[in-house]
Amino acid sequence: MQPPLRLVAIDVDGTLLPTFAQAISPRNARALKAAQEAGITVALATGRRTAYTAPLLEGLGLRADTPLITSNGAVIRTLGGDPIDRCQLEARVARGLCGLLRPFGVLVFTFDKPGRGELVLEDLETVSARVAIWVEPIVTPSKW
Repeated sequence: MQPPLRLVAIDVDGTLLPTFAQAISPRNARALKAAQEAGITVALATGRRTAYTAPLLEGLGLRADTPLITSNGAVIRTLGGDPIDRCQLEARVARGLCGLLRPFGVLVFTFDKPGRGELVLEDLETVSARVAIWVEPIVTPSKW
């Protein structure tokens, strides 16, 4: 006899969400919701940051306690925003890596915090096309 299914962990990009798509299909949304209604914990995993993942899941009817494994596993929080776990580089290690990586191109810094300053680019003008698709510039009109 097999034990009952209690957890399903699903990759978002390229699995639930076709590459570069901006919405989860109604069929996938129904399957996620049905699994939760059957008492199965649905955990969603992605390399994306939480700020880019949560909006994709809004309106799907998933429970607020749905685990989101984001930032390539470095940050785990619920869909409702409650922290579960995170694993971040020590500042000393991050600074050392920045020095080592600088000769290879643009540095992108991400922080586990919502709002302004959550993503910092060393040089927006030369950021690669692969990173640029995830960056939405904020333009504020000048009042001066």
